[in-house]
Amino acid sequence: MDENEWRDRAECRGLDNAMFFPLSDDPSATRPAKKVCATCPVQDDCLSFALETGQPAGIWGGLAPSERRRLLLRLYKQGWSRSQLPSAAQLGRMQQQTWEPEAS
Repeated sequence: MDENEWRDRAECRGLDNAMFFPLSDDPSATRPAKKVCATCPVQDDCLSFALETGQPAGIWGGLAPSERRRLLLRLYKQGWSRSQLPSAAQLGRMQQQTWEPEAS
């Protein structure tokens, strides 16, 4: 898949961007976007993009900024670095096994 081809297949494509950039990380504010992300076929690619590019705001790959920061800290503790993060497929497997995002 082309580096940004995943965007064409994203469930959020064409939806109101404001939903994915709530004013807070509060679960009630992030819930609508996370519901869309939960059914998205490119959720892992989206999360990988956000981690690789250091997206500071918004819901990416189903995670809010604070959740992405915690995930990055966990990855760094496991020996990963910003220059070499897990692939989208690896992130997906890791999330299924061990990552518990904030309750929504």
